[in-house]
Amino acid sequence: MSPGTLWLNVACRDWSDELLAACDMTRQQMPSLAEGSELSGTLLPALAHEFGLRDDVIVAAGGSDNAASAVGIGATDPGDGFLSLGMSSVLCCA
Repeated sequence: MSPGTLWLNVACRDWSDELLAACDMTRQQMPSLAEGSELSGTLLPALAHEFGLRDDVIVAAGGSDNAASAVGIGATDPGDGFLSLGMSSVLCCA
């Protein structure tokens, strides 16, 4: 879970009612929360068919940007790595 919205109480792994209220927001306006590795569902059958995939492809809640980038560029074997430069700089190694 990214605390980037500042509405997330990271320690409690839940939305902060106090911060939501400060912005005149409610929990009903917020999406449900899930851990990045948590099963969120499966790929819609129509999409699976369109991309030639099985219809039981698991959709995870999410992943950190650099971990997802590592998988996306194939840096998944021991010794693989990449450098990400931007608002922050990260050296990511498998």
